[in-house]
Amino acid sequence: MLLTTALFLAALLYSSVGHGGGSAYIALFHLSGMDAYVASSTALVLNLAVSGTAFFNYRRFFSLKHALPFVVVSVPAAYIGGSMNLSGDVIRTVTGVLVFLAGVRMLVRFRAFKNLKGMETFKRISVSLITGAVLGLVAGIIGIGGGIFLSPVLMFLGLNSKETASISSFFILVNSSGGLLARLRFVHLDPVSTSVWIAVVLVGGAVGSFLGAHRFRNRTVRVLLGLVLIVAGVKLTFT
Repeated sequence: MLLTTALFLAALLYSSVGHGGGSAYIALFHLSGMDAYVASSTALVLNLAVSGTAFFNYRRFFSLKHALPFVVVSVPAAYIGGSMNLSGDVIRTVTGVLVFLAGVRMLVRFRAFKNLKGMETFKRISVSLITGAVLGLVAGIIGIGGGIFLSPVLMFLGLNSKETASISSFFILVNSSGGLLARLRFVHLDPVSTSVWIAVVLVGGAVGSFLGAHRFRNRTVRVLLGLVLIVAGVKLTFT
C-alpha cells in the first residue's frame, strides 16, 4: 500500500511538468527490494502511461517542428541503450549530478543561453539531432524516458516551461517505447502488480498534468520542474 501511494504521488508531481516519473519509480522499486533490471523495465511501462496522459494535457503547447529532430534519433538510440543490458550505475551517478545542478539552475534567476525558435534551420536541427541521440542512448541504458535530461536543455534553449513540458512528455513517450521494446527480450514483468501500478499512475498522471497544463502559471511549472529535477538528481545519484 505504501509503495502504491508513493507511485501515485510521484506520478502526480512529475506529470505536472510533463515528465513520466521514471527516476522516482526506479528509486521506489529499488527501496522495495525489486531486482534492478525489473525495476527499470517496470518504470518504463509506468513512464508510458504517465507521459501519455501528460502529453494529452499539454498537447496544445506542442510543436512538432521543434520536437521531431530530437525524437528521430533518440528512439533508435534508446533502443540501442536498452539492448546493452547494462546496469548503468556509473552513468546514473554522473547524470544524477548533472540533473541536480540543472534543477538548482531552474530555481535561481533564469535566463536562456540560446533561442531555439530563433536559430537558423540547419543549426537548430543539428543541435536537436545531437542532443536527442545522446539523451536517447543514456535514457535507454538507465531505463527512463529521458525527459529529466531534455527539459533543462529545452529551457536553456529558450522554450517556456509549458512548451518544454509538451515536448518532454512526447520525448518520454516515444523513448520509453523504444527502451521497453529492447528490454522485453530480457525480462518478465508481473502482469498483476504492473496492471495495478499502471492504473494508479494513470490517475496521478492525469491529475498532475491537468493542473500543470491548465491551472499553473509558466513560472509555477518552472519552479516545480526545478524541484523535480533536484529530486530526480538525488535519486539517480544515490539509488
